[in-house]
Amino acid sequence: MLRDEWNFDGFVLSDWDAVAELIAHGFAADEKEAARRALEAGVDMEMASTTYTTLIEQVQSGQVSPDLIDTAVRRILRIKFRLGLFENPYADPQAEKAAFIKPAYRSFARKTATGTMVLLENDHSVLPIRGNFKSIAVLGPYADSQDLLGWWHCLGDQNNAISVLQGMRKEAPESIKGTNEIDWNTDLILLCVGEESYFFGENNNRADIKLPHELSAKGLPIVLVIFNGRPLDLTGVEKLVDAMIVAWHPGLEAGPALADLVFGGTNFCAKLTTTFPASVAHIPVFYNHRNSGRPASNRYWDATPDPHFPFG
Repeated sequence: MLRDEWNFDGFVLSDWDAVAELIAHGFAADEKEAARRALEAGVDMEMASTTYTTLIEQVQSGQVSPDLIDTAVRRILRIKFRLGLFENPYADPQAEKAAFIKPAYRSFARKTATGTMVLLENDHSVLPIRGNFKSIAVLGPYADSQDLLGWWHCLGDQNNAISVLQGMRKEAPESIKGTNEIDWNTDLILLCVGEESYFFGENNNRADIKLPHELSAKGLPIVLVIFNGRPLDLTGVEKLVDAMIVAWHPGLEAGPALADLVFGGTNFCAKLTTTFPASVAHIPVFYNHRNSGRPASNRYWDATPDPHFPFG
């Protein structure tokens, strides 16, 4: 289909270690068979694993046709020629540096971040923060953290990220003071909690999806901001706070984007793209699947089958 119907003339690259993992999946007995089956299926280049080095011996022994090798190499070289890599194989590192972190990119990152944060609860109408709150204590492990780029940030440098505390101090109205501690003047707490970027993502599983922090009420209004990369079990959390925001890991402009929202410069508009379950026992959660083969008996004996915060 790729070649004949869609007329694709580029090359096919495997995912990271995917060819070697044909062995772990029980699809190939060893590296030789994994390489041979992948090549015969149309995978021109493998990423990270090195099973394709066995193809030399397999060509020599007659197990693999040289035509398959020629076809794969031809597809790869064709793209390299188009990219001009044979005329100029070296990139200018200074040009790369100049392409990153431009003001226009930061502006776009800020707008994108405000469009993804979800307001889950605001029962006591503490948001948006107006002049009725004069001193805000920005607390918690993510108050001044720059670990805000998410799990798959590649070469992104978290040192370029603006933390919540920095963003609050920079963007707060003149009548509102942002601090990093509770004092006699504090009348609102912005509590920032969540998951480290390498705590979630591919192959980073947790048996318990509750917040990795203990929460307690302080007698002051609390706006809880959660920086996370997966649906969490937040049952009971809303009893301790006055408003709750899922911020995800929103990128370089996390602090200013959050400030735009909590101070009312921009309205919350994002919806949940996934269901937040009421228990880890609900997983896997699908919005259109029931938990039982008998729909009329869709229940748990000891808990509700309903999600805590549903998709959308």
